[in-house]
Amino acid sequence: MAVSVGNVHLQTSHGAGLDMARLRAIAAVTALPLVIHGGSGVPPEQRAALAATSVCKINIGTELRMAFGAALRRALACDREVFDRVAILSRTHDPVFDAARAVIRGLGASGRA
Repeated sequence: MAVSVGNVHLQTSHGAGLDMARLRAIAAVTALPLVIHGGSGVPPEQRAALAATSVCKINIGTELRMAFGAALRRALACDREVFDRVAILSRTHDPVFDAARAVIRGLGASGRA
């Protein structure tokens, strides 16, 4: 079940964070796994704390799209003669991969099955 506890869709910077007391209150009255939509604005220390809750999914699409957009702008600016989309887009892979890896590690999920 997706809940709104201080999270906001399309947040591009860290906000005030989640209302953890409200999250615990919701978790106490349902057996459903919880989802945090708008997780890109959740501070990293709160993301790590979610491992001890019934939150089973946190969406970070905005954060990854921001990494992609920044990498794409850098790729286009560094060589204005390159026109092949594969060459241009290949320069976005590592920055997006690194951003995703940082989030996964921050959640304490690295190496877990």
